[in-house]
Amino acid sequence: MYIPSHGYPRLKDPIPENWKTIEDDFFILNASYQSHLAKDLCISPNSAPDDGVIWLSLLRRGKCAEGKVPMSTIVSFLMNSETGNHIYHENVEMLAVKAFRLEPMNRSVGNLTVDGEKLNTGPIQAFVLPSACNIIS
Repeated sequence: MYIPSHGYPRLKDPIPENWKTIEDDFFILNASYQSHLAKDLCISPNSAPDDGVIWLSLLRRGKCAEGKVPMSTIVSFLMNSETGNHIYHENVEMLAVKAFRLEPMNRSVGNLTVDGEKLNTGPIQAFVLPSACNIIS
């Protein structure tokens, strides 16, 4: 199946010059275009069904002292994810993007899941396809 990319590069293409690159050791990186992933998991509270963006929530080791994420930060992130208040933690960043590519520096380290399914660690890319389909519920 071919899905038009609306001008976005394919995964094997070089990253376009107009894309911003963030290189860091991410402890958590969530990408979501929905506010809730479950009734008790509000991962991107600013998300709206028609906002046309993917919300990235980032928790970087590089933003923490000595590159170590304290257990208190992890617990706070997880506990506050129920209400969406985790985004207000000083070490959490929320980025609204139209597209992103994640390229792990080491394919043998880390965990990658999409919709709860574990994948082999490797490059992944996503972009918004506005009005790609109509949903009637």
